[in-house]
Amino acid sequence: MMKTMITLISAIAINITTNAAITGFSDDFSASNLDGSIFTVNTAQNAEGHIGQANGVYQMTDSQGGSPAEIYKSYWNESDVSGSFEASVKLQIDLPGDEQSDFKWTFKGKEADGGDQIEIKMFTPTKKIKIQQRTGGNWYTLVTDTDVGYSSGDDLILGLTYDESNSNITVTVQVDSGTEQELYNGTGNGSGVANIIADRNSVAVSKWGTDNLDSKATLSIDEWSLSPTTSDSGGDNSGDNDVTPTFNLAFSDDFSASNLDGSIFTINTAQNAEGHIGQANGVYQMT
Repeated sequence: MMKTMITLISAIAINITTNAAITGFSDDFSASNLDGSIFTVNTAQNAEGHIGQANGVYQMTDSQGGSPAEIYKSYWNESDVSGSFEASVKLQIDLPGDEQSDFKWTFKGKEADGGDQIEIKMFTPTKKIKIQQRTGGNWYTLVTDTDVGYSSGDDLILGLTYDESNSNITVTVQVDSGTEQELYNGTGNGSGVANIIADRNSVAVSKWGTDNLDSKATLSIDEWSLSPTTSDSGGDNSGDNDVTPTFNLAFSDDFSASNLDGSIFTINTAQNAEGHIGQANGVYQMT
């Protein structure tokens, strides 16, 4: 019977690395207290608007005339926040009527570094969503007030995908278990959307108009996450976004040593151990 001898590879290498440097986070607010390792409560403004965390949600409200109640994930002190990412927040807004409040989900870069700001907001009592971009010191409306079918107490799930290579954002919304709607897909105003996370990702609620303390929105955050991604959209934004590995794995061998590197490779001695000729002259041989 003829035997086949295999000369295994004069060089082999595998390298898997992440393209994104931004740090992801995820919280379902099921703990008894807000996770201070992730989020910061903005106590410098409207500290009394923070009801707190209980029953799987974090709650905030606001009275007329004050500053917004805000919590945020800070990226200010991170040395590298480059890369594409996808983010999502699930929340409910209790609207007693005539509350004249607004909720904002914000992605904020550092203006000193030429960073942009994306603000996704819902005004009440109209319950319509508006998307704005701040770039070059000016605000631009990307999506005018849009009715998404929201009612008081419904689940509101917002998503934002940032494609750094194409300076593109995609914003989606879903109400309860309904169909996901795409609100915006584009490069914003000017030369594209850029550097939108170097300061913070925040959720805030504020009140304007009437000073009726009974008519104010109460915001309950249920889930909130951000994950780095790689993009293979190729410039037409038609590709998919896959979550980037959170590990860095690499090995390489040109088989030039006198013996197989056991710190890298394992010989399957449980079967056909005699088929391994061994390593010599820059190759590893089997038969």
